[in-house]
Amino acid sequence: MPLPGSTYTCGWATMQKTYRRCRLDVLAYISKALRNLSARFQKKTKRNFLKSSNSIFGKIGRSASEEVLIELIKSKCLPILLYGTDVCPMNSADRHSLQFTINRIVYTIFGAVSKDLYIEISAHFGIESVENLVANRQNRFSNRYGETDNYLLCQTLR
Repeated sequence: MPLPGSTYTCGWATMQKTYRRCRLDVLAYISKALRNLSARFQKKTKRNFLKSSNSIFGKIGRSASEEVLIELIKSKCLPILLYGTDVCPMNSADRHSLQFTINRIVYTIFGAVSKDLYIEISAHFGIESVENLVANRQNRFSNRYGETDNYLLCQTLR
């Protein structure tokens, strides 16, 4: 810090270091904020997913076939569960938690099934894993907004 009345010269290298340090501080802050936001979103989205799936079961009950129930869950409830996953960073525990939520719905529809039978049911009805669904959403988001003018924000979200 210069003394009052003295001349202060700042070289280009010093300015670049300061800019990089400020940029990393901003990135760390944004990343931490997104992580906290992700935890809150996950809690709310799981609750809303279960509400919507329960309302489908309440209206339709066991009168509809499994195919209809799965398609309704995939088209109406799954977007609620995956809301915000394209932007918010997720670790493996978050993804496993979302996968568990989907598994419980499948177990509710088909009853208690073994892991092998669950894999067959998923393949037959086209139920993708949360890992694939989140990766697809994040890739689609990156492709859509990757060429934006806000380079700092896009690098944070990747």
